[in-house]
Amino acid sequence: MTQIISDLLPLLRNKIHGPLERQLIDHLKKSYRQFCIGSDIVQETESLVCDVNNQLTLTPSSENFVLNIIAIKDTVNDVDLFGGVDFTIDLTNKITCSDEITNVDVTYSVVPQFDVSDEYIVNDII
Repeated sequence: MTQIISDLLPLLRNKIHGPLERQLIDHLKKSYRQFCIGSDIVQETESLVCDVNNQLTLTPSSENFVLNIIAIKDTVNDVDLFGGVDFTIDLTNKITCSDEITNVDVTYSVVPQFDVSDEYIVNDII
């Protein structure tokens, strides 16, 4: 899909200038964001250490926010953890682990913030 858009964009830019190109970029940004929301395809993984309260704070890359926690793995014991048993997640995506868990890998899906820059779409995505 990305290759199709990459091939299509120079052709459209050659034929369309001004407001229509602006609309094209705006629609690409909206479509990319909707695709991320619907697919969980854009994922990040962080290796974290629980703080003194057994909590973890996720820090997604800039221009993104956490949509969904996909998996949490205990890196000390090399096992997948289970929600409600080994950890809980609140509405702000703050994770609280059980007492015996210290180091984890958290995989989560991200979505671009609504005000994604044009350069991010045109240069990094397309």
